Amino acid sequence: MLIKSDTMNHRKQQGSDSRAAELGTLRSVLTATGGQAKIEELYRLLNAEEAAHFLGLSESQVRHMTCRSELPCVQLSPNRVGYQLIDLIDWLRARKRPTAA
Repeated sequence: MLIKSDTMNHRKQQGSDSRAAELGTLRSVLTATGGQAKIEELYRLLNAEEAAHFLGLSESQVRHMTCRSELPCVQLSPNRVGYQLIDLIDWLRARKRPTAA
């Protein structure tokens, strides 16, 4: 029973961390756009071609990164995924390197 409880607590923590990161991203997008970003648009699902265009990658790169679980996606069916813009923004933000002064 202890293992089950630990697993449930770990999942709750992961969910909490994920929500906190999402809120941080949402806050930064709204700040950067002066509150002009449309929440609906940030949660819209993109297909691989749209995600590739947004990220400045080729569609095949996006598909390979998705297969390797390197890119956040939403599983829509066994053979279909979508990409939420907010997740892609957060993914990019996490990889941003500080600029040299």
